[in-house]
This record gives sequence, structure tokens and C-alpha cells, in this order.
Amino acid sequence: MVLRVKTPATGFVICLETEDVEAAVAKAVNAGGVSEGEVAEGEVACCGGRVGKVKDPYGVLWMICSPTKKCADVEA
Repeated sequence: MVLRVKTPATGFVICLETEDVEAAVAKAVNAGGVSEGEVAEGEVACCGGRVGKVKDPYGVLWMICSPTKKCADVEA
């Protein structure tokens, strides 16, 4: 028997960078995460890339981002 304990949000976000955001979000959801909306692109995403948000069973929010430009390059 597997016992899973759900805890309230931990107060931090983990950002994971990958080439295929949609596939990574789908894999995380298939593993028990909950998608937090559609994959976004542009200004709302990490430094102008693509991002999907998934909350894991423990309440941790994962931002799954496409490889980004350095923030200094985006600001220029």
C-alpha cells in the first residue's frame, strides 16, 4: 500500500527548462500533476519563451519553460 500525504503549497516555484514544453507538461500531468492553464508564449513566459505550469501532488508549482535568452538580452 502506498500512502501519499498532500501538504499545502510550499512557497516556492521550480523552473525546468526543456526543448519540448508540451511533451514535458503532458508527462508531468500523466504522472499525477495538475496543469495550471495552457502553455503560454511571449511576455507572460520566462524571459520571452514558452512556459507551462504544473502543480505536483504536494502543491509545488513547476514552471516548464523553453530554453530562454539571457534576461539581459531580452531587456535590450
